[in-house]
Amino acid sequence: MKRVLMITGGLRRNGTEAFMLNAIRNMDPKEVQFDFLVEERTGSDVEQEAMALGAQIHSFIPRKQGWKAHIRSLDAFFKANAHRYDAVHFNGNSFTGIMPLVYARKYGIPVRIAHSHNVSTAGLHNRLLHRLNRARIAGIATHYLGCSEGALDWGFKGTRARKEARVVNNGIDLDSFRFNPETRDRVRRQLCLEKAFTVGSVAAFRKAKNHGFMIDVLRELVKLRPDTVMVFAGDGELKQEIERRVIDEGLAPHALFLGSRSDVSDLMQAFDLLLFPSLYEGFGIVAIEAQAAGLPVVASTAVPRETDLTPLIRYIPLDVPAKEWAQKIAQTELSPRSDIHPALRKHDIKETCRLLMEVYSSGASKPRSDSTT
Repeated sequence: MKRVLMITGGLRRNGTEAFMLNAIRNMDPKEVQFDFLVEERTGSDVEQEAMALGAQIHSFIPRKQGWKAHIRSLDAFFKANAHRYDAVHFNGNSFTGIMPLVYARKYGIPVRIAHSHNVSTAGLHNRLLHRLNRARIAGIATHYLGCSEGALDWGFKGTRARKEARVVNNGIDLDSFRFNPETRDRVRRQLCLEKAFTVGSVAAFRKAKNHGFMIDVLRELVKLRPDTVMVFAGDGELKQEIERRVIDEGLAPHALFLGSRSDVSDLMQAFDLLLFPSLYEGFGIVAIEAQAAGLPVVASTAVPRETDLTPLIRYIPLDVPAKEWAQKIAQTELSPRSDIHPALRKHDIKETCRLLMEVYSSGASKPRSDSTT
């Protein structure tokens, strides 16, 4: 059996954590055991599920609480625990926090994976720190992964790691998203959406997801389709601001905020269309989930074209006014929902798990170094 330490900021319901949880759910526990090392204990349902699946969750002192305390906590953890692990799998939207990989190298964990899940990050300081650490990553990690070609460039461009880096598709349980008319009717009844034109959003409330623009689109869309309800699934630091704006603009009857949800596959059945106008995305797994459910998707051109796998998805530039987005949404043909398109099979979680197990089992590819500089 292999033992793998997943490293991330904290276990919440978003794309990167969904990738990790999907892998844990679908890999044979007789072959691989996962634990987590996180900056922050969240107490979320995601964290609870990880523990129910057998994972131990460890934490370290984050950088913002002091550099010396940060590195001392990492050194103490890896000194005590490195011998337990065959691999560490660092999952990040940027490489601003790569010190766990540095100490995994110091204490001899043979497989050290740097996995890039985005194409940008918020804040000039974070972008500069990412670029500095990107130059170091080839000497720290042993394997280099990304969720898209754009994510590989963001994580490894200009380094010798880029030639070795490979895309591992974000995998999902495709069958769980297969369209089911009974599920659609049940969920729409529960949410009082039986007669609504339902535009869905599944995204954390943060700047990159562009919720403010979604409200602009909603304001225009209700002029064209007064039966529109925009349904938001997700939480985050901008949620209250968006809720206030909806009320201030008199759009409350046309918006429904569900919070963080564990039943995204069911929600995809209930929606009539998925709106996905992100400012940037490493990949955009919700676009794959929607297409698996036979759901039309209207996305920004900032969403990677690797998501363009069926005729259900269309892309609109973000410099196109919200009024025109609304017109295109209102004109979208709502055809009978189709079965899972064969092109989506590349995102089957079984294939993703096979590739991950191949990496976890690869053993050391570079010599151990005790340096932390």
